Amino acid sequence: LDELRDNDFVYRWNLRNVLARDYNLKVKFDCAVDTNAFTMTAAAYALRSKVKEPLCKVFVVWTKPYEICYRKVISKKNSLILEDGYIYMFYVGR
Repeated sequence: LDELRDNDFVYRWNLRNVLARDYNLKVKFDCAVDTNAFTMTAAAYALRSKVKEPLCKVFVVWTKPYEICYRKVISKKNSLILEDGYIYMFYVGR
């Protein structure tokens, strides 16, 4: 509870990381949920770089904070595929 209070009652977690060695990138998918919204962001970082800031960061999903709205997005059954410079997320299952 103290951790949640310290983060202004926003629960954050890293969902997944994708290495794109051909592009010299690591892409981190991070999630956050509070009383107003659920968000997933993707941030691209240069591999083997001293710079710790992301090259770019974008919202992938922004929806209501109800699990029914985002549970398939965060499912462990999702497959991530890197093809032609794009990252595709596929949900496999019910």
